[in-house]
Amino acid sequence: MSIYLKDSRSDIGGIPVQEFEWRVKRVRKMMAEAKIDALLIADPFNYFYFSGHKVPLNKMRPWFMILPLDKDPILIDYSLDEQFSRVYNEQYSSWISDRRFYIDVPFTSELVKDWGLGRALEDLGLANGVIGAELGEHTRLNIPYNDFNKLKQQLPHAKFTDASTLIWKCRMVKSQWEASNLREAVEIGCKSWKELFETLKIDVSVKEINTRLLKLYVENGADIDNPGSQSVKGARGPNSTFQKGDIMYLDGGCYYKGYKMDISREVVFGEPTGRQLQDHGFVWECCKKIISNMRPGLKVSDTHRIFNEQLKAAGRPLMDPVKRIGHGIGLEASEPPSLNAIDQTVLEEGMSVTPEPRIETLDGLIVAEEHVLITSSGCEVLSKHLSSELFKAQ
Repeated sequence: MSIYLKDSRSDIGGIPVQEFEWRVKRVRKMMAEAKIDALLIADPFNYFYFSGHKVPLNKMRPWFMILPLDKDPILIDYSLDEQFSRVYNEQYSSWISDRRFYIDVPFTSELVKDWGLGRALEDLGLANGVIGAELGEHTRLNIPYNDFNKLKQQLPHAKFTDASTLIWKCRMVKSQWEASNLREAVEIGCKSWKELFETLKIDVSVKEINTRLLKLYVENGADIDNPGSQSVKGARGPNSTFQKGDIMYLDGGCYYKGYKMDISREVVFGEPTGRQLQDHGFVWECCKKIISNMRPGLKVSDTHRIFNEQLKAAGRPLMDPVKRIGHGIGLEASEPPSLNAIDQTVLEEGMSVTPEPRIETLDGLIVAEEHVLITSSGCEVLSKHLSSELFKAQ
């Protein structure tokens, strides 16, 4: 079934309409296999992924999408979005034509709200259906618990089941369009980091580094509404400044069209010691060994095993089985799968992951993290244009 409906636009907020067709077709196939009649989607990231309507995380004003297996979907949205679209003559940022709006919050004196979900599901003929909701791991229902109970009371013959695994199975594999955005995010981020490193000097503060990076992200083309964020550690001088001998651990990155970059690098202030060079070199050797084994069919738990084998050979403490050494990444800074000894997810072409083995040293954490896209025959390191050598700041 086409998702064009009454909307003739070729893109929705810069996202090709074909992208939504690909996503809906994939998830509906999974729904059919799981015998789920509809998805109730409210987590802001999942909502944006399937609807094209980007919304903030707002505890008072939820947004909902109902995606049936074989009928047109329904949006239930906050009315200000409709008002902005109408008053300013802007096209509504979703391909879905059936849009229903609540006035404001609180729109009733009752403590328990009726958001119109029961009526919408009834209109779709799903009062007796199996409704997949965001009830499990790495998802948020984004509706008060009492309100959700009210919905279940309204539809006593409907069955609500966890659809979190199904949704993540769909989102974990990136389309070519998503992969292109991830590449661009990493390109912008690596360029920004390189420009930052060339200006670093002893006595620079953590605040100055964060300020410079955010400015560089925007100047180099990152998203303006959310350019990015990073973790800067290792400053041991007064007012969180870096002094001679300190090693800066930099982790994170920017966003491009909503897609996140995540890598890590280290900078030493002054000349590095032999121990610092050895620790840094060891971790990056481990990271490169892990990446050399990444390809479709590899269990993510094997990446953890490979790292522990290297730690054991070097006589270093082993990594705890539940401690991850990397994660998936896309619209969110941290997505499934988790690269630990527990997660049995099998790598597939199109997955975007960030292997990041780490060790503790006298200087703090030494982390080697690259941004990797799984390809048909192996993997592509998106962050390869920024050296993994220990950078020096004087």
